[in-house]
Amino acid sequence: MMRRFAVSVLLISIGIFLLTAATDRRSLMMRQARNLETASRYSDAREVYRELLRLHPGYFNALEKLVTNLLRENLTDEAEEEITKFKGKIIPEQRTRLQVLVLLR
Repeated sequence: MMRRFAVSVLLISIGIFLLTAATDRRSLMMRQARNLETASRYSDAREVYRELLRLHPGYFNALEKLVTNLLRENLTDEAEEEITKFKGKIIPEQRTRLQVLVLLR
């Protein structure tokens, strides 16, 4: 019984560690993309956002930043393509929010 408990605690600890590591990497990549945008390196920032979305397809913040970045560069068609590509990965309210951004441009 005690051994089962110890194994369970170990597995939970490993899971928390892996989740924390993934979250830290995600935060690091978001920071990197924002720094690139600050330096007006919009194309490089888009690549970081796309890689982040490849690793975390449902990460709305990255998708929103990517769409905003594309709209800043007047790449409206590309922004719409990105929204459509992730249609099944985000909730309808998030998709609507992104579509409103496109319409307001």
